[in-house]
Amino acid sequence: MNTQTDLTVHTGFNPALEETICTLYEKDYHFGLAVFINTLVHKGYNGTVWIGYRGALPPWITQLKSDSTVKDGDKSIAYFMLEDKVRLAFIHVDPSYHMANFKPQFMLEIFHRYATECQYLWYFDPDIFIVSSWRYFEQWQQCGIALCADINFSVLPDNSPLRYRWKKFAVTIGLLTANELSQYFNSGMVSVARNQIGFIELWMQILKGIEKSGNDLSQFNSGDREALFDFYDQDAFNIAAMYTSLPLAPQGRWAMGFEPGATVMHHTVGPKPWRGTLKRALQGHAPSNAARYFFMQAAGPIRPYSGKQLFLRKTACSIASFIGRFYDRPIY
Repeated sequence: MNTQTDLTVHTGFNPALEETICTLYEKDYHFGLAVFINTLVHKGYNGTVWIGYRGALPPWITQLKSDSTVKDGDKSIAYFMLEDKVRLAFIHVDPSYHMANFKPQFMLEIFHRYATECQYLWYFDPDIFIVSSWRYFEQWQQCGIALCADINFSVLPDNSPLRYRWKKFAVTIGLLTANELSQYFNSGMVSVARNQIGFIELWMQILKGIEKSGNDLSQFNSGDREALFDFYDQDAFNIAAMYTSLPLAPQGRWAMGFEPGATVMHHTVGPKPWRGTLKRALQGHAPSNAARYFFMQAAGPIRPYSGKQLFLRKTACSIASFIGRFYDRPIY
């Protein structure tokens, strides 16, 4: 039993099959995952979230209504229901790659093995929190491959030295004709239609090429932006955007809350809010809008903190924000 139709019959859940969502998490990212799911509920998503996890299930799993466990070949999928609107499907994974570099492979597994009838697949990192209504995302997915500009490196001209070097690399893996692009995209979110699955296959092909060129994909990055590849999954993602023949639907830095504008989602890049805000404020770094939104959304329906814990952390965030009004040093 390995299709979404079969699983729907087995569990009694009847979500819309138009689109589905997947994510990956490990370690303390369960805090971000909980709040990400909360924002999906609040913003009107009604369907399945496919969650690849390494290690243990999140400690807040006991708050959910267990729906079923389905054996699918070598994997067991544990299903839980949230407010009869969202079904969470937990799939244990243990890739040899860093979880960031596992994204395209996991997305292809969801398309081909689990959600075989969905027409649109969204991937979100578990430190992203939805701000716009889900209806907005449904409209966006119809425009092309959904992409957002990155925070640190958003403008990368087509004739930049790095793109020139990427083009030389691309030839070695059989890619010849590049698109002219000036944006560098964040790989924490992407949406593709089923007939655009070639973009994900291309992303994975490029990652394998990066690995064959001597890079260790068990690591998140090389730590050297002067190198041909620094953040492996994200550089591969951007090379895929350069060489795809499929339509792109990009948005600017404001879409992920990286600069003022019509924020669509908050992406907590850098230090995570669940790891503390007050100490960083004393070091001159005030909580971001994303951190404040995280604590606003942590009250439920999934509660990653007890009531007392959440009160103390929200209070610490408020104090940190107050400190930041008077003492805030630029990160760069």
